[in-house]
Amino acid sequence: MLILLLVLIILGVSLISPATYSFAARKSQSAMIYTLDQSGIVTTLYWSIEGNSCAITDPRIADLDNDGDYELVAIGHSLSGDTYTKWLLIYEDIQGSITLKDTQSVFSTTSTNYHYLLAVMDYDADNYVECLFFYIADSQDYHTTNVVVYGYDGSSLNQEYTQTLRSDEAYNPSYFVSCDVDGDSTPELIEVGTYLAQPGFGDFRTYLAIWNYQSGSFTRKTQTNWALADPTWGHTCYCDDLDSDGTIEIVVASTYASQPWTHYYVHLRVFTWDGSTLNTETYESWDGPLAYLDGKMYLAFYDIDQDGTKELIATCRAYSDTDKNNNIFRAALMAFNYTNNGLKREGTTYWLDGTKFSYARGVSTIDIDSDTNEEVLVVGYNYNETTDTYWAFFKYFGYSEGSFNYEGKVTLEPTNARAVWGIVRTNGFIFIVGNNGTSTSSGFLIRYDFGRDDDGDGLSNALEESLGTDPNDPDTDDDGLTDGKEVNIYHTDPLKSDTDDDGIPDLWELRHKLDPTNSSDALEDLDDDGLNNLKEYQLGTDIRDNDTDNDALSDGDELKVYDTDPLSNDSDADGLLDGEEVLTYGSNPNSNDTDSDGLDDYNEIHTYKTDPNSTDTDNDMLNDSSEVNIYLTDPTNNDTDSDGLLDGEEVLEYLTNPLSNDTDEDGMPDGWEVLFDLNPNDATDANEDADNDGLTNLEEFTYGTSPKSKDTDGDGFDDLWEVTNGYDPTVPATFLQGFLLWFKFDTLQNFIYALIAIAAVSFIGYVYRFMSLDNVFDIEEIKKPQKFREPFSMIIVSALTSAAILYYLVTASAIIPEGLSKSDVEIAIFSAIILYIAYL
Repeated sequence: MLILLLVLIILGVSLISPATYSFAARKSQSAMIYTLDQSGIVTTLYWSIEGNSCAITDPRIADLDNDGDYELVAIGHSLSGDTYTKWLLIYEDIQGSITLKDTQSVFSTTSTNYHYLLAVMDYDADNYVECLFFYIADSQDYHTTNVVVYGYDGSSLNQEYTQTLRSDEAYNPSYFVSCDVDGDSTPELIEVGTYLAQPGFGDFRTYLAIWNYQSGSFTRKTQTNWALADPTWGHTCYCDDLDSDGTIEIVVASTYASQPWTHYYVHLRVFTWDGSTLNTETYESWDGPLAYLDGKMYLAFYDIDQDGTKELIATCRAYSDTDKNNNIFRAALMAFNYTNNGLKREGTTYWLDGTKFSYARGVSTIDIDSDTNEEVLVVGYNYNETTDTYWAFFKYFGYSEGSFNYEGKVTLEPTNARAVWGIVRTNGFIFIVGNNGTSTSSGFLIRYDFGRDDDGDGLSNALEESLGTDPNDPDTDDDGLTDGKEVNIYHTDPLKSDTDDDGIPDLWELRHKLDPTNSSDALEDLDDDGLNNLKEYQLGTDIRDNDTDNDALSDGDELKVYDTDPLSNDSDADGLLDGEEVLTYGSNPNSNDTDSDGLDDYNEIHTYKTDPNSTDTDNDMLNDSSEVNIYLTDPTNNDTDSDGLLDGEEVLEYLTNPLSNDTDEDGMPDGWEVLFDLNPNDATDANEDADNDGLTNLEEFTYGTSPKSKDTDGDGFDDLWEVTNGYDPTVPATFLQGFLLWFKFDTLQNFIYALIAIAAVSFIGYVYRFMSLDNVFDIEEIKKPQKFREPFSMIIVSALTSAAILYYLVTASAIIPEGLSKSDVEIAIFSAIILYIAYL
């Protein structure tokens, strides 16, 4: 183990963060690049500098000179004495004779505190793709990121531009890629790495940044960081339209660790960006095998099972639960599918055979055997601690319905110690870069003999290598049949004990006189649960119990309808039975948070009484989780403080306190202030008089009047007057009330004036009666006693009649003159009647 540690230190692999490595080649090494086409021919080219140790990393493919043919560009590393020099290498005719066209020395240093990355991008939108070489100066907590841009004119590389993207910041990039994420026909530069949130104290987080080139320099458009635990490291990313909806998704791979830093987990997160807003679409954690400290995740994207949907293929160096106690690390292979439901694992993890020190260094897809089906290819290398040697390899696999099927392996120069550092593909070719332990001046060709049969089982070595059988063992799977007979006579699979993939082993089928190549014998369904016997055998369910886990869902429905685990009555471990979720609550039994609102289904139903199928149960524009965890509002009441405003309106629009119906404590509820265009966050408007009616806004609220109208009830009397005189300013006056109030009969003085006026009118009318036809008074007639008394009688009668009318109007309208009561008016009229009788 000490030897391995020294090797890692010599190679410059960081033991602090798996997101970075700095490569310094070992002694007497020369770099090499391998190409493998569909016919199986291997060509090896070497790049070396005399007296230097060399390596090649970060291969990228693009048509740099717009000639219609791809070029391959990579980073070259050379070490001479204590000086590290970084080169840009470009290869042409990569699908033909493949030649190294040009090399450019980009950067030299004696420090090992650097790491280097490469991307290809038409950064300046000139319709030519350029090479972006990044060199990052590392310190304990801070990093400086520089970019040097080279163009290629078909014969040589030429430096075009250089810029320091970050200077002494806590952002440590591990991967750059170019993609037109927002669909504006201009590519963006995507950066992924590790962010140290608390320099000097830790708190490592994965970050994603998006840059574009404008006004003569790269400008960061957006940036985000996240952590699932401390630490969380960012590794790599992949850009593609995962769901064929016309929008590019960004898949970011990161590693996070448990405390203490002994177990490491892989996490994938998917983003979209529309040019202004970065959205987290979905994420998936790989919580089965544990990623080792130097483990990166490598990604490829292709429809490998030809189902019309592309799969995301990933590999990394890891160890399984069974290997971790023995410190055995192997390449792990897995598939993900991206649908409307997000990024989900398909099938189970496939573990490649390996040694204690096995490294995965890339993944790709290619049709190796020309059968129109893509194989999944994993490249890596093993290290032998005893002999201190490396050997590189790639293995290829078929894929169907979430299952990887091993098909073959190629060991690259097994006698030479070296490592591989990357893989890319194009048009039926794959390219693997790395370094080996010998100095070789030319390439060599390896030819595979397809007719040789070392074990005499009737299958050639080449065919056995393709099938994955052992060319030195006539019965690879030890099932009693030679591999040749299985392939040529019985047509069974020499690698599997269950040829017909019916889930029941061949041995079991033979003992029960079944055909190991015919799966129909496993199609019976003894318990009528919708699953045949072979399926139940595969699942481990009870073939005689249609509900193995007693969750009220049949095993068949769990598998075919609800995609739940028929062996677990709570597939998503949210405390609710699968049957409850499906039949009672309508929630998703495969998600402990059906509506993805941050509250698990169990707590929504039993604790908060919210709807597990709605992110906003009370439709108040606030997420249920936000109401519970952030704003402390009631997620089932859209107006927690009963102030007339939705909680969401208070938080998002008016910035008021959703827990207080009077945010500014001015005595007026927030909803009332908003209704009348007042400021619920300003207490001073309580003393203002918005409608200038003499009542402050607070008084208007107290009396129930409108602060925007002097006459709330529209009866012609100002609110202030009605309040001052004891009337209800919110209830319009009746016609009689209006009449009396209009003529101001509401005071004793005006009431008496009214009586006098009526009496005077009555007297004038009487006098008019005694006028002669020629308008001359008849004095004699007036002097008569009975005539003399008549006007006074008429005056009193008129006054009494008027008083009675006024009394009716007053009492009917409930308006009593100021200073009087109803009984006072009645007594006055009664007294006048007595006086009149006495007069008569």
